[in-house]
Amino acid sequence: MAQIWLIVVDGFELFDVAAAMQVFEAANVAHSESHGRSFYEIHTLVPAPTPVQGAGSAFLNARELPSNMSEAVHTAMVIGGAAWNMLGNSSIHMRRAREWILEHRSQIGRIASVGTIGFTVADAAHQRAAPSDTRRLWDAVSASSGMKLALKLVADDLGQPIAIRVTAQIGASWEPIATPFRFRSDLPERATGDTRVIALHAWMVENLHKRLSVNTLAERLSMTPRTFGRFYLRTTGITPARALELLRLSRACDEIETTPMSFKAIALRCGFSAEEVMRRAFLRVLKMSPSEYRRQYWAGTLRLSLIHI
Repeated sequence: MAQIWLIVVDGFELFDVAAAMQVFEAANVAHSESHGRSFYEIHTLVPAPTPVQGAGSAFLNARELPSNMSEAVHTAMVIGGAAWNMLGNSSIHMRRAREWILEHRSQIGRIASVGTIGFTVADAAHQRAAPSDTRRLWDAVSASSGMKLALKLVADDLGQPIAIRVTAQIGASWEPIATPFRFRSDLPERATGDTRVIALHAWMVENLHKRLSVNTLAERLSMTPRTFGRFYLRTTGITPARALELLRLSRACDEIETTPMSFKAIALRCGFSAEEVMRRAFLRVLKMSPSEYRRQYWAGTLRLSLIHI
């Protein structure tokens, strides 16, 4: 089963811990009904042997993060609060959580975080990962959003229909978290059954942070650049350069929606040569700047847009 580790750090809200557990347990029920078995194995852990102080007078004492891992963790979800408390054991838990995530990053399939402190802990380790590690950090920046983030993760793992069933089981509303991504290119569906292009698209997505050229893509398919350019245009209806731009835009929107990173950092992570290059791509394709996209997303006014170009 997929291991879900809820790593609780300073300032946590009890609601976030309980709500995340409830979502994953409800997903197990839904998955069992259709597949005859649970999908998740859920554990709540703390970074150090002393209790973690949450919001108000709440304290949590749970099993400590193991120094050695015998199996991979599907998702490490760091749950923290919205304000800093660097006294006493607080700094111990935060430091230990960062060190543990960095040490075991290769054994963690997905990192998620709740609250400013949760993000600070997870992102510190995430940013120090190897440049080749392009796995993104799932994030709900505000506290009291553990349920929303958990539902996004369930949708990513098991599909939106299961996530919608889970919201009904727990009495939540699907609409506020209907889609974690508001902009998506339909590029992956343009391969028309050609396995070479399907594999190429998957490779492109994993390597967007690199400087990709038409020559590089052509080499992947053992073609000359000229032959590849004609083949790709005939197969997908767009040029390779346009395809790269759309994939990078999708990744950039993903980062804008789920992290508070600066636009400069997002641009570099997504393979744009500069923040201004990314801004021009947003204006050209989405008719809005990255800052306007972020503002509209968090205001809840964006609609899902599957771009057909």
